[in-house]
Amino acid sequence: MALRRLDMLLSNYEIIETIRESPRSVVRRARRRRDGLEVVLKCPGPHLSSSEYVARFRNEHVLCSMLESPRVLEVLELIEEPNEIALVTRSYPGFESLVERGRKQPFEVGDSLRIALSILDGLAATHAKNIVHKDIKPGNVLVDASLRNAILIDFGIAAVVPRDLSTLASNTQLEGTLGFMAPEQTGRINRRVDYRSDLYGLGATLHWMLVGERPFAEVSEHGALVHAHIARVPPLLSERSSRVPPVVARIVAKLLSKDPDDRYRGTFGLRRDLERCLETLDDLPDEAGQLPEFEIGSVDPA
Repeated sequence: MALRRLDMLLSNYEIIETIRESPRSVVRRARRRRDGLEVVLKCPGPHLSSSEYVARFRNEHVLCSMLESPRVLEVLELIEEPNEIALVTRSYPGFESLVERGRKQPFEVGDSLRIALSILDGLAATHAKNIVHKDIKPGNVLVDASLRNAILIDFGIAAVVPRDLSTLASNTQLEGTLGFMAPEQTGRINRRVDYRSDLYGLGATLHWMLVGERPFAEVSEHGALVHAHIARVPPLLSERSSRVPPVVARIVAKLLSKDPDDRYRGTFGLRRDLERCLETLDDLPDEAGQLPEFEIGSVDPA
């Protein structure tokens, strides 16, 4: 199926280059003709049904418009015609996908913690509006050259959840990216999807940064990977790599807990634990030094 034509966009925007193409979307850098502003245009990929892409793009436009945070994608406009749709977002010069950055060189432990804290800023702003992202992964995070500033992107399947979690129904369908999704997002267990599902995705992303691969990277078959997220506990990262401090490994393990009740209860306690690790790490002469152990989750709100 040929890519959808962009004729209706060309009257207002000058296409500069294609940034990324995938089955779900085509992302292009462009310049707005009326004022020269550089923007990013996201259009549906060839394998999305019309109903699916309209729903995803409208959803992303509405939810991102509710968020005002430098750590969350800024949406400028939704262009919608009978047979065309495009999301216009702010361009972020100097930023690149976490995946692209990881291809250049491995992340140091300190860099991984700084990026995780910046992602957490975005999640705190998102969760404060009762929005769950549901697809936290390296491909949905942009980082700058300093590795201190991250931006969350792709809110296509994000959703508003009620403050009272007891009113949420259990999830019955697979949502997100299988390699990074929480067990409750598989639709195979009787648990609801809430903000703690994003914390699992952050844990999986931190796992990827620290050792260069997602949890259960040895598993590729769909059903086996679903089973792994539901039933298998990945090894502590400190057992896989001597450069990962045991206390950092335990934080990742807590984020990747099967039961959402065993994860962090929110961003506050997790932030304090990550900051404590980073503060100590910055005081060491090099990252080969070991971080002292402490009780993680001790300041998590009850």
